[in-house]
Amino acid sequence: MTNEKSALVLNIATRISLVAFLSVLAVGLINGADPVTATIRSVVAFVSFLILGWGASVLLVTPEMEEAEVEVEDGDTDTETPAEQNAPSPAVGTAMPVGAMSAPQE
Repeated sequence: MTNEKSALVLNIATRISLVAFLSVLAVGLINGADPVTATIRSVVAFVSFLILGWGASVLLVTPEMEEAEVEVEDGDTDTETPAEQNAPSPAVGTAMPVGAMSAPQE
């Protein structure tokens, strides 16, 4: 994985899944359940927690910036990210200079 936060969340989720597996197994065996039934319940708990942890780690993955080719005035092509495409060009004048405030601050 390239995202360290995602890997950390998945690692923690795996440990929580293991704890849930062992706890459900221990509680099932202490309460007198059949060992096969307790094991099946434990596996279901493990898989459920693991899927939830995997889903949380997938949500932390940031999408990669796409680059688009843009033609420059001199005929060459240049690559820009979407943030650069949406930024105003320096040639376009604005009514207010950069850093100016719209109302006086007290």
